[in-house]
Amino acid sequence: MSLSRVHVRRWIVWLPGLLIFVLGLLVYGYALNLPYRIDDFVHFRLLSAHTLADVWLGNAGLAYYRPLPFTLWKLVYGLTGEYSPHLIPAINMVCHALNGVMVYNLVRLHQARTDAGTLTGLCAAILFLLFPFSYQAIPWVGSLTHPLVTLIMLSGIVIAVLAAERRFVWLWIASLALALIAPFAHETGVLFAAGLTLFYFTAPSHNASVSGRSGRGLPAAVRVAMNDLLQSARKAGPYWLIALASLVILLAIRQHDNAPAVKLDLESRLQNGVYFLQGLAYPVAPLATHLLSIFPKLNDLGAVLIVCVPAMLILVFVYVRLGQARLALFATGWYLVMIAPAWLALEFSYVVDGPRLMYEASLGAAIFWALPLAVLVNRWRGLSQTPKRLAGLAVVALTIAGTMVGSVIFLDQRADMYEQTRLASEGMISSAIAPSTDNRNVLSVNFPAWIAPITPTYALGHEGVSFVPAYSSPIDLVWAMTGVDHPMYNAVVTELQTHWRFNYLNYGSRWTSPDLQPQLRIAREVLFTSYRNHDLVTYDAGKLEAENTPRAPTYIAAYSGTLALLGGRWHRVPTGLQVTLHWQSWVTLTQEVRTYIHMTDTSDALVAQEDGLPLMGLSNPLWWKPGDQWADTRVLVLPETIKPGNYTLRVGVYPAAGGPRLPALDPAGLRFPDDSATLGTAAIP
Repeated sequence: MSLSRVHVRRWIVWLPGLLIFVLGLLVYGYALNLPYRIDDFVHFRLLSAHTLADVWLGNAGLAYYRPLPFTLWKLVYGLTGEYSPHLIPAINMVCHALNGVMVYNLVRLHQARTDAGTLTGLCAAILFLLFPFSYQAIPWVGSLTHPLVTLIMLSGIVIAVLAAERRFVWLWIASLALALIAPFAHETGVLFAAGLTLFYFTAPSHNASVSGRSGRGLPAAVRVAMNDLLQSARKAGPYWLIALASLVILLAIRQHDNAPAVKLDLESRLQNGVYFLQGLAYPVAPLATHLLSIFPKLNDLGAVLIVCVPAMLILVFVYVRLGQARLALFATGWYLVMIAPAWLALEFSYVVDGPRLMYEASLGAAIFWALPLAVLVNRWRGLSQTPKRLAGLAVVALTIAGTMVGSVIFLDQRADMYEQTRLASEGMISSAIAPSTDNRNVLSVNFPAWIAPITPTYALGHEGVSFVPAYSSPIDLVWAMTGVDHPMYNAVVTELQTHWRFNYLNYGSRWTSPDLQPQLRIAREVLFTSYRNHDLVTYDAGKLEAENTPRAPTYIAAYSGTLALLGGRWHRVPTGLQVTLHWQSWVTLTQEVRTYIHMTDTSDALVAQEDGLPLMGLSNPLWWKPGDQWADTRVLVLPETIKPGNYTLRVGVYPAAGGPRLPALDPAGLRFPDDSATLGTAAIP
């Protein structure tokens, strides 16, 4: 064989793994630009007060004992001088992509003596990368423990199998080392030996009795299977010893953990079981949501059971009848083994918010739904143009393609929600890094704490994206992203919450508009998160610029001798035109008023307008004091069909209760037409 052909063959061998890795990076590539969230703030705050030795010697002062991911974060900090918001998320993403490669290799090793290994492994790897419930484990930096421990276990098992086949001592030592460190990434790492045993027990090249070798009747088959299971466990013997030692260490350290004791109540076990069944049967599970809409009296647990149990039983029966009992057993066995700790130890109230808990187990779900391809390859070799075989091909193609498309749609919606957290945080982060000598608090209003789809895909679980938890704050978010402690007060004004394309909750104390007015006077800056448009934006809404100032000698307009418009500025933003007005209060108002900005074209036709209270609706001029000067920012949403040209901006004031506009006079005492003062001309490119 020529040298060029050798190189081509090597590239062909490596090509599937390379494609899988690239796909894994592409699926979650957006995570590199996201802000930190939830526990990230807490982790980084705690880690900043601990050394590497502290991290490994115990969990005192830390949330839990998982020193390996903490070490990676500390190393990044040591190299860059910060908890890099771009480099640290890349660790999660790379781990996930590498896990896809390991899934591919594991299936190939499992099916080494069949024709299904390569294609089924490729399909399983893609399904693993697209597993919908992994949406929480990759973009959320604090969930690194799950992809990291999975990478260590899968790599270790692949290496252990290769070591046994090729009798390389150094590979065996490497696999033992990975088994040793796995529990220090996450507690499920102690299941390394169980996963390896399951592989040996179900792989055709390592055992030959799972499908019922020798003996007659069920008792004989059970005896043979038990014997093979013991033989498989014996082959994994050193790994079981490591798992036992690791468990002892973890339990010893857990004595210093303040986590509540495990309560094995049956109700939570049932609820957890149904939730995790939904994860295993994820391609058909959305049917339960439709079932609930048809039968409103049916509860979510019942709907999931009605849909998922028959589907799983039918598929298992089909797989066994068509000669894929081993791979089906490996898939379901892996899922059950890896999900068992969370199923048995955690309360349902925690599990239902934690789809990341299925990450380690998702390998089993991915293989299970890739099985139709294994059936097709092994049962119908040399596919000919017969109706039966073409029908089989069509069923397999539709099953796998439908599963992938459903996952892509689900993950795309979550990526959109994550993107909204980035957009919302941009304004806050810009405010934090802007130079200022004013140490007063920033007032942030209606900042998002949680975003979720209006219509869920799955009947069980909370499918939203948590951003800022109640036990942390946006102050910690800003610190984690910039290293700046930005003094901030967060408020929720329900009157200004609007319907949006996602459900959302805001972070902060609830205030009515009257209660908020004194807070506006003492704020260094006021930020407001708007939900009016397709995407979130956190605006600088304005602030009280000065108090007790004399009447300005120059101004644009005075409205009935009460308010004076001193000037304004504007600039283009993606959502329209952001306009900042500068007001001065001359007297204490005795009636509620509203202000407006109108944009008109050259024919004086109204193009866009923004009416309401100043500062994005937060500040009420009724509370303004004589001599106050306020910066008032608002956004004119421009029509998509607006043509380039020059447009006139006009400003007016009118009573909230109705009636004619307040007379608008210029400094010479001349009244503006329609009592709308001309602010200036905006050029729209």
